[in-house]
Amino acid sequence: MAKKETAATVETAAASGDAKAERKFSLDVLQTHCRELFGVSTPAFVGATSNLDATAKYSVAEIDSTIKRWCRTEVK
Repeated sequence: MAKKETAATVETAAASGDAKAERKFSLDVLQTHCRELFGVSTPAFVGATSNLDATAKYSVAEIDSTIKRWCRTEVK
């Protein structure tokens, strides 16, 4: 049975400073908490992560970096 991640679990992982022990989460879990974790709306999160593998797991820092890079991209 799969364990359901909670907002507190994700936020605790985001607050931990130890990069080696950083937990990884599915995009669905991170998307659910994108406003609290990254300060972006769900549509912005989806746009920023649209080129990522939906079946892979990512750390909060990895997604934060991806979103920041996406926000800096020039609109053509």
